[in-house]
Formats: sequence, structure tokens, C-alpha cells
Amino acid sequence: SMKCVNLVKKFARKYGTAKVCLYNLPYFGAAGIYSEMIAQEKDLIGIVTCITPGWMKPYCKDKSNAASKRIGTNPIAWSTPYNHGIITIDIATSQRAASVALNAGKSNQGKERAEDMISVPSDYLIDLEGNEVVYPESPEYVRNCSLFPLGGKNFGYKGYGLSVSIELEHVAGGCENTDIIPGCKTSEGRVGQIFEAVSIDSVYDRETVLSKISNVVSNILECGGGNAKLPGQIEQEYRNRHLKEGIPYSDAQVERLIKIGKCAGIQFDL
Repeated sequence: SMKCVNLVKKFARKYGTAKVCLYNLPYFGAAGIYSEMIAQEKDLIGIVTCITPGWMKPYCKDKSNAASKRIGTNPIAWSTPYNHGIITIDIATSQRAASVALNAGKSNQGKERAEDMISVPSDYLIDLEGNEVVYPESPEYVRNCSLFPLGGKNFGYKGYGLSVSIELEHVAGGCENTDIIPGCKTSEGRVGQIFEAVSIDSVYDRETVLSKISNVVSNILECGGGNAKLPGQIEQEYRNRHLKEGIPYSDAQVERLIKIGKCAGIQFDL
């Protein structure tokens, strides 16, 4: 993925736009990391997508077990530079990423009382019978559930349409979604990735277009009043604070970290 970031930047600077398609790969983490790397010199807009194993049923009014999971969460990240930084949106095409439910399931495993469990948001996760799940009891249980597309029960056709469109672009790039178990860690659990870079100076010179983008950003913030936030700004503030003060981990995450350390021969004094 890092090689592709450098490659797509090189060709976009030469030709104005470039796209690199990959397939048969392990998951690469947060897509926004790579879109921001594409945009970090403030001469390119970075767009990154990933096609994943199926986590969602095709959108329809009937959420019964008649439908099978087929559509991936297929995240998309978009980074645009301006004078004061980079604006990044990094979203799954489901209501939320599958990791929210999986992490809750890991923390809830072995617990019997709801008051001791971690809940997940409503309008997010349903079981095989189409019933909404609030307290997932284990990661295995979550893998047998389905996520709602972005837009939820009423407007999920938007996330569904976006996810399908991303997948079809990946098909053109050589990657086809197969019946992979969500969360699969075997060699069959492969995904596709697409990296795209677009030069910002196709119409105006770089300084002019950065100034124009910055003026639009300022206007948006002014119209939003004192509470307005740019896309990705809250996440950037979290990241900066955690880099300074430390990254918070749940008890379940600490336990898994200790187990991984033992397998790798690394002792953690936690």
C-alpha cells in the first residue's frame, strides 16, 4: 500500500490524475492514513477505497433471514488539502465499521448480565432473524449478524448504493468479492484496494487553488457558527491528544495485547 501511494503520487504529478488498483491483499488498516499521505504535500487530492468481505445484506424493506450477507463495508477516504491542513473524511458504507460490534463482542464474551456488557448503537446490527442487536455476546455471534448500510433502516439505500458502486469499480480493477467469512484471518481472507490521486492545479496554479479552497472552508465554518467542525477534525483532535497523552485501551484490548506479546516473546509490564 505504501508503494502504491508513492506510485500514484508520481504519476498524478506527471499526468494530472492517476489510479492504482490492487487485489488479493490483507486489510491495510484505516484508509484515511493513505489518502492523507497522498495529499500531504498539498498538491494532490487523495481518494482511497477498499472492498471487504460481505457484512451487509442487499438493501430491501424486508430484513428477514431470506436475504444473505453479500455487500462489504467497503470504506472510502477522501483527503483535500487547504492552507491550514488537510480535510479528510474516512467512512464505511455501513452505519458504522464492523469493528465496533466485534470489539463489543470481545468485551462481552462470558458475561451474562446486560448491565455488565458494552452496548452497540441502535439501527446498526441485526441478527439472523432480523432482530436488532444491542448487546453482542461474542465475536462469533457478531459474525453471524448483519450490519445496516449507511442510512439505516429508512435510508439504507444510500450506503448500499455507495458500497455497490465501490465494489463494481474494484471489479474493473481486478478484484471480485467472494464468499469470505467476515473477520477471516486465513490466506483466503483477501481484499482489494484502490488508490487515486488528482492534481489540484489543473485549472489554477497551486497557490491560487489552495487559497480558493481555504476561502470556501472559511465560509462553511462561518455559516456553521462557533460549533462547526470540518470533516475529520474531531478525529484529528483525538489523534493529536492521544499522541501526546497516550492511546486509551479497554481491559479486553489490554488482555489481547498481553496474549499477542506472549506469542511474540515480548513481555508487557501492564
